Amino acid sequence: MNFNLIEKAIYDWIKAVTKRESIKENQNSPRPLLPYLTFKIRSVESLGTDFFGPVDETTGKAKVKGVRRAILIIESFGYNSMSVLEDLAMSPINYYYSKILSDVGIAILNKLSINDLTGLSDTIFEERAEVNFNILIGRESEEKDEIDIGIIETTILNETIKNEGSAYIDLITITSDNL
Repeated sequence: MNFNLIEKAIYDWIKAVTKRESIKENQNSPRPLLPYLTFKIRSVESLGTDFFGPVDETTGKAKVKGVRRAILIIESFGYNSMSVLEDLAMSPINYYYSKILSDVGIAILNKLSINDLTGLSDTIFEERAEVNFNILIGRESEEKDEIDIGIIETTILNETIKNEGSAYIDLITITSDNL
């Protein structure tokens, strides 16, 4: 799973909806000017067992596919933070915004409550809010991680058919190349 692509899509989605600067939480850089948002994928877990996709007929390889559930945390800092997160939470019903996420295999399962975290920052009160999303991420192995299942090039079937008296009725041989 390429988390850089996942995080880039999340960044693009946040930026498209809110028109505000967005950064990954816990970055080693100066704090942006208000208003801005931060995001973080807190945890990722597998839902069920991964499975093989179709076998490529030319290479004999198959991708490993699966679904992951993750918690996405987004915080808004600055003016109107609660409303900004409400707009973000409602945005997946818009095709344009949902496509930004779905193009990399992300679906929003549900959003949890939006929490007002306004508090004292240095000597002033800073408006701040947070929302958590449960998201689903479709996982597909990269080319280097594909499983070589192989290609069946020739199949030979020999079958003898007998009647009740054990006398041979027929002997059938089937050969097939490049199945």
